Amino acid sequence: MKVKEIFKVAAVCALSIGVMSSAFIGFNRLTFSAATNGTEPLPIVEALSPAPAPLAQTEQNEQDDYAAFVPPTAVTIVASPWLNDHPNNTVSEHAMQMEEAARIGAEYIWDIFGERIDGMYVEMFYASWPGQMRSYWIGNVGSIPASAVGRDETLRSYSPQFSFTIDAVTGMRVDIGRLIDRLAGLSEEELEAFMQWRTGDERRDWHIAWHYKNTAERMAYLGLTDADIEPYLQTAREAAARHFNTTTLVLETESFAITAGPANIPSQSAFSGILFTIEDNTGRELQMSLHNGEAVSIHTQHNDIVPGFSYYAPGSIG
Repeated sequence: MKVKEIFKVAAVCALSIGVMSSAFIGFNRLTFSAATNGTEPLPIVEALSPAPAPLAQTEQNEQDDYAAFVPPTAVTIVASPWLNDHPNNTVSEHAMQMEEAARIGAEYIWDIFGERIDGMYVEMFYASWPGQMRSYWIGNVGSIPASAVGRDETLRSYSPQFSFTIDAVTGMRVDIGRLIDRLAGLSEEELEAFMQWRTGDERRDWHIAWHYKNTAERMAYLGLTDADIEPYLQTAREAAARHFNTTTLVLETESFAITAGPANIPSQSAFSGILFTIEDNTGRELQMSLHNGEAVSIHTQHNDIVPGFSYYAPGSIG
């Protein structure tokens, strides 16, 4: 029972990006040397000391490119089949038009990922949930509408994929993400070995052992130094500044966590990226995930939760 409870705690500390889970640890960059008690060896075949994945090279005029956004062409904007299907999803008269929200989303994607969505579908959904202090326009972007992908179909048929969430009234940027396939490049044998590892006891044991490693031990195990992490932090700061396009960052609030996920050999693990947290000058917190040096997702919607709200309160929907 004790092991099961420990595993529950460890599972809470697992980050899923795309189709692969990643164990992660969090610490403030100013308290990196802090240590905790209670350690035990990881059940890995041999310790790793891999060099972090190199950051993607950017062009010298990257900032100019981001500033030169041009609305995409041949974009098909469609309403989600669940739009106006429930009072929480009925578009308010105060909300901006769906087409304008899609245009803002396209610029959001360009600013964060540097990619255009020409010729793609943007499926729009409106949400005004009782537990949130603002209403949202949510867009899913892909080569076909999201609603056209059946539950049993692979997401690879819906690639590339982006999603974005903005304030339905003001257009303020809230959340954004992109689909990544972390199993790309694996051979059939490696993929089969990974799937066996993913569903076996070895993965559980790895997470439990990782949970008991302190910060210094985890960094040493992955062969990481402050110099290795700094380029990731710089990339994160730049993406955060583009997200908070009407406010400024407060660097004193900056913190990060390390993500680790299975390498091509399922019995081992390697550094995969960071989780980055920072606030703007209004106190709004941003949480960002970077994989192999590139931003994968940004979340700020947790700032909008109504204080004290509970779906389980008397008279709620449960």
